[in-house]
Amino acid sequence: MSVLTKRENEFFEHRVLEAQMVIGTSKFTNSSFSVIVGTLVIAMNDLFVLYAALMAAYSICVNILPHFLRVESKAGLTLMQNLWWIPLLCMVVMAYEGLYYKRCSYWHEVKLIVKAVTLAMFLTMIFLFIFNGGGNAAKLIILLTYFFVMIFQPLGRYFIKNCLNKAGFWVKPVLALGNEKTIMILARGFAREKTMGYRLVGSLLEHAGSKESPAYNGSFIPVLGTFTDVEVVLEKSGVRDVVVAVPGMSSEALVKLINRLRQIPASVLLVPDLFGVPMPDTEISCLFDEKTLFLSMKNNLASRWNRVLKRTFDLLVGSIVLVLAAPAMLLIAAAIKLDSPGKVFFNHDRIGKGGKMFKCIKFRTMVENSGEVLEKLLVENPQARQEWEKDFKLRNDPRITMTGRILRKTSLDELPQILNVIAGQMSLVGPRPIIAKEIEKYGQYFEDYITVPPGVTGLWQVSGRNDVDYGERVLLDSWYVKNWSLWLDVTILIRTVGVVLGRRGAY
Repeated sequence: MSVLTKRENEFFEHRVLEAQMVIGTSKFTNSSFSVIVGTLVIAMNDLFVLYAALMAAYSICVNILPHFLRVESKAGLTLMQNLWWIPLLCMVVMAYEGLYYKRCSYWHEVKLIVKAVTLAMFLTMIFLFIFNGGGNAAKLIILLTYFFVMIFQPLGRYFIKNCLNKAGFWVKPVLALGNEKTIMILARGFAREKTMGYRLVGSLLEHAGSKESPAYNGSFIPVLGTFTDVEVVLEKSGVRDVVVAVPGMSSEALVKLINRLRQIPASVLLVPDLFGVPMPDTEISCLFDEKTLFLSMKNNLASRWNRVLKRTFDLLVGSIVLVLAAPAMLLIAAAIKLDSPGKVFFNHDRIGKGGKMFKCIKFRTMVENSGEVLEKLLVENPQARQEWEKDFKLRNDPRITMTGRILRKTSLDELPQILNVIAGQMSLVGPRPIIAKEIEKYGQYFEDYITVPPGVTGLWQVSGRNDVDYGERVLLDSWYVKNWSLWLDVTILIRTVGVVLGRRGAY
């Protein structure tokens, strides 16, 4: 344990006071009571949502469906009395999946909820089939309950956890051990994933350096010292959750640091130096005698079955979207024709799977002579030329028509790309479609890009779109390819709806 000098102790006390202001308490008490209360409230919320879903399903089945379908049932309260145990079964399976103690990202939590509720309902249907409990009405109630739970359970969890965090429950203050860059990454991650309940209240740097508090979105993250001060900091602050993110640290030094933290004791979250390595379906194994840990990783897109699954998903969902969007597309086509002379569609050469070129279809959003307008602008405006050479985008592009600005703001200009999806040239979700000039910007990651068809939407879009710098776009595309799963595609599509409605990063 390190001993602080008088000057260092004064600095430390000042930083602790600053950090206490961040967390909003007189001391960083990782209160077991507040966590227990938060967990109980979450469980009660789950129980309420599950019973509400069951009652709604019962009401529809008994009062509405008989007007349209012939439903054989043991109607009345007796039927509900026979089904009272279903929400409790769902909660038992959810507890088995760790949904009352795991702190994971929101979409991973939704995945666990879907898995748990699906298993619970499957077991329920088997039970009803064997014992013929409640007749057809009971089975309809189960199906409707499943539908309602899939919608309202994730929303209920999101709402209640945000309320608990604001009230100070479910919140776990954490200290970060790392460098300024990794601390900012952690701050950004915890800020985005509020439902995890982690709040970064202080940091320790590997080496003594700047004692200025780094800030993220206006929130200060006090620097409380260096790694050698960790025991003193934890003792004085009361924090018992530590995140270690020190890329480049030798394995020997990292093991010593982790062992020190475990002796305090502290709950340690280790961020391994494995950025870019595939994560889904990664299995951890070890050789006990040799004290060796190894990870088993899979390339999901190397599986023919997964590629067929992705293509089937694209065709099914793409066809539904095309049918639903057809009337809107006709209205948009008419608006484009009335706004400016020229074709309705704009076909642009983009690089597809395997490096093959294809015509990417969009609604025309620019004037007919857009090439000449751009060339003249880049010659006359050095600032615009610099912006164009950086991202191949212009925030105030004079080529865009009035209708085009609306289409771009709402992303409706990309609707015709559904035709590219149906044709197999694009996917609903994938890397951002690029032009030939952008290949050099991808460098070593270009091989990842051409592994799959480019997407109508992707990680780049739900992560900020045009507000994300080019280097991060490339890393997002590479990460998507290495970590693909059908669930990832589903979550990106859902998140895209929010991004489009919020018009974030669109221009």
